[in-house]
Amino acid sequence: MKRSTAIAAVIIILIVVVIVAAAAVLMMDQPGIYDPNGGTNETRPSGTGNTTSGGSAVNIQNFAFDPTPLTVPVGTTVTWTNNDSIAHTATSTSGPASFDSGLLDQGETYSYTFEQAGTYDYYCTPHPFMQAQIIVTGS
Repeated sequence: MKRSTAIAAVIIILIVVVIVAAAAVLMMDQPGIYDPNGGTNETRPSGTGNTTSGGSAVNIQNFAFDPTPLTVPVGTTVTWTNNDSIAHTATSTSGPASFDSGLLDQGETYSYTFEQAGTYDYYCTPHPFMQAQIIVTGS
């Protein structure tokens, strides 16, 4: 009787291990839950990187910023629009000045005017694998 109880316990443990492993594998495919690059997204969306004057737009959709990199002259106002169904931010990590949109729900926008030349790296705080760059040219 003890042997059959031990075998049953081992089988139950194996079933639990398989279920936990399957759940972990499924979670790896979910954006924002697991990033195999340790927080760096090496497959950034490719934008045009075109220089614009006056204003420029960044689209947030499918857990990505587009375009990136974006090149603009000093004095340009960039507007981010969240077209995703989940909240995102545009938060600077480096550059001559800092910006932070706070959480943007679907359809909300945030604008920032770049007054200093330089390279601005930014990301989404709840989804740190979402990274992008704005290059501000001029003096």
